Amino acid sequence: MIEILEYQAKELLGNFHIPVPTGIAVETSEAAERAAMTLGGPVMVKAQIYVGARGKAGGVVVCQSAKEAHKVADRLLGNPLVTEQTGKEGQRVKQVWVEEFVDIEKERYLSFGLNFKTACIELLASREGGVNVETKSKNMLKQIIDPRVGLQPFQAREVAYYFDLDAELIPAAVQFIQSVYHAFIESDACFIEINPLAVTRDQKLLAVDVKMGLDENAAFRHQDRAAWYLRESPFSSGDALPGYVPLDGNIGCIVNGAGLAMATMDMIKLHGGHPANFLDVGGDITPDQINKAFELLVRQQGVRTMLIHVFGGIVRCDDVARGVVSVAERLNVRLPIVVRMAGTYCELAQELFQQSSLNVVVSPSLRDAVIRVIDASRET
Repeated sequence: MIEILEYQAKELLGNFHIPVPTGIAVETSEAAERAAMTLGGPVMVKAQIYVGARGKAGGVVVCQSAKEAHKVADRLLGNPLVTEQTGKEGQRVKQVWVEEFVDIEKERYLSFGLNFKTACIELLASREGGVNVETKSKNMLKQIIDPRVGLQPFQAREVAYYFDLDAELIPAAVQFIQSVYHAFIESDACFIEINPLAVTRDQKLLAVDVKMGLDENAAFRHQDRAAWYLRESPFSSGDALPGYVPLDGNIGCIVNGAGLAMATMDMIKLHGGHPANFLDVGGDITPDQINKAFELLVRQQGVRTMLIHVFGGIVRCDDVARGVVSVAERLNVRLPIVVRMAGTYCELAQELFQQSSLNVVVSPSLRDAVIRVIDASRET
């Protein structure tokens, strides 16, 4: 699954005739000022990152003038925004969405998502939307939708009445819910979350904020938005590796293969250690990936030691070792490094590490490597 930005999700929903506020995506503060002038009146300047809780972190601001929109955009663009969902590093804001101000009378919550236990689609609805919806909505309405028959009209009507809207808004609400479901199916989405679904003062329904995740396996069906599937990970910092997710531990991990990386992290936790990251550099590690991996971990706060765990299948272990030694010596890495390698030319790789100037220990097994790296992380 790949998550998309708010303005992209609104563009997609708009293609299905779902009402969304008018807005303009920009990448400079000057463009934000021009966008605010084009829209006229008060506007919302909204940081475009891949997680929520932006408002509480200062990432969503009401601006009364174009000059104020310029000032807010200048503060946000190019800087990390730290929210409850980003972790300590935050996510760098590359774009802001300048949107018409919406005068909201009521806020509701609506989402569609995949339920893997039931192999069905799950609709969630709440009469309380907006900030902290998770804590405000103790009893959400849930509808289970069989994908073989789709969302039934009676289900959409039940949700519309549950929203406790004025009677004249019920038909529009039913149409809104059905359209969102249609967008969910036709877009090959994994989830769509509209929060808030706003009832405006002039009695219109608007998807004021939207989060959306798309199934990467269906990218071939959506060539018009191919670029959306090629972006870097929401956890990465622009030029970082797609498989890098920073955590709060002190043991930096460089592993080839997602399954092997998860197993390595599980082993570290099992023995009382704390991984500093998830990082899958892929089965065919390149020198560029090794270089980026070391640069990431050297920059990451709290990393006290590194564990390199590589299985030489497609890649030769000695090639990886040469890359690690070269990069670590160039960056003057003095952190303790524990290496566990198995597979093609692993013996030659061990010799290369032992002959290097690095503070490195080569372990015969993953368990031994984990115990050694945990001990090193406590000593440094």
